[in-house]
Amino acid sequence: MRFNNPQYMKSNKKVHIVGITGGIGCGKSVVSQLFFHRGIAVYDCDNRAKELMVKHLSLRKALIHLVGEELFKDGVFNKPLLTNFLFSNIENKAKLDALVHPVVKADFRQWVADHSVSTLLVIESALLFEAGFTDEVDSVLVVSSPLELRLKRIMNRDHMSLDLAKRKMQFQMDEEKKIQLADLVIHNDERHSLIEQINLFVLRLEQNPLC
Repeated sequence: MRFNNPQYMKSNKKVHIVGITGGIGCGKSVVSQLFFHRGIAVYDCDNRAKELMVKHLSLRKALIHLVGEELFKDGVFNKPLLTNFLFSNIENKAKLDALVHPVVKADFRQWVADHSVSTLLVIESALLFEAGFTDEVDSVLVVSSPLELRLKRIMNRDHMSLDLAKRKMQFQMDEEKKIQLADLVIHNDERHSLIEQINLFVLRLEQNPLC
């Protein structure tokens, strides 16, 4: 585990940051919510990035320059337009990520500073590895689910076709590669108890906070 990150040593008190990631449809948000219900603060990268695209003026200006004036027509954020731009090709995704990731990372660091009295924090990010956020965390939890179950969740949640669901998956790092880089794998397969897996992980941290 990437424990003892000196960047977050505050008044000799260690803040342990857990990064939760996994492929689309794996159930990252469900796992994050279970941490939240334990009283642990959670930084949601995806939702926060959407907020920053609208509220962060320099980022908003850069996005308009990249995507076009229609992105904020009449002051309203055109999310479908951004989605179409994002998934049209790999090059567009790389350009967008280069603008958004640094802003989100700076915002996250401020969030951590604002929660410096905490001993355990969680960040949920679909692109934890791709965006370079592993340097910001002490341990990585990858949420894993069978491919068929993930596709079913995506199709039901986002009301999309099987082909589009598969296409979205192609824009993310392969799950097996994420598992190889993880400190712990949480199995969200409707057979293993998520609560028991999280309880065991938190208990391990409480017993060995600096291991």
